[in-house]
Amino acid sequence: MSAEIEITVAAPHRLSEEERAAFSNLVQQGGEVGGDALATNIRSAKALILVRCAEEIKGITALKRPQASYRRRICEKAGVKIEEDSFPYELGYVLLLPEMQGKRLSHRLVAHALEHADGAGVFATTRTDNGAMLATLAKAGFKPVGDDYKGRGTRMIRLLVRPAP
Repeated sequence: MSAEIEITVAAPHRLSEEERAAFSNLVQQGGEVGGDALATNIRSAKALILVRCAEEIKGITALKRPQASYRRRICEKAGVKIEEDSFPYELGYVLLLPEMQGKRLSHRLVAHALEHADGAGVFATTRTDNGAMLATLAKAGFKPVGDDYKGRGTRMIRLLVRPAP
């Protein structure tokens, strides 16, 4: 019998320091981001979503309030405008540990995050070679906008938006 999966959604200040640290550690394990920006993004997020199995955090995502400098930078790179009043939130840090992948949990994580967007538009970025995440985002109503752009190393990044319903 497999352990029950529990999904928790909370404002960052409603989580314990240990839960926020575990969230940060998983993001860093994913190798996409780290440092001061990560700590700021976690603190200022609208919602942090945690997947637990056997009481251990095995997956995460966030509904972030992106920093203005970050928004400008990705819009410049993609060659489009993503206005803050239309898209105040960014879906980010969707990560599942390997043993949790293939269980359709990314769809549930994204859905939980979007439920907390207060009906506002949301944008996301992902690597162009991440077919699973691109499919998850498409199923959630995200559409690519602008040009793909160079991320860290040789990674190419795609910007996607999900307008307000």
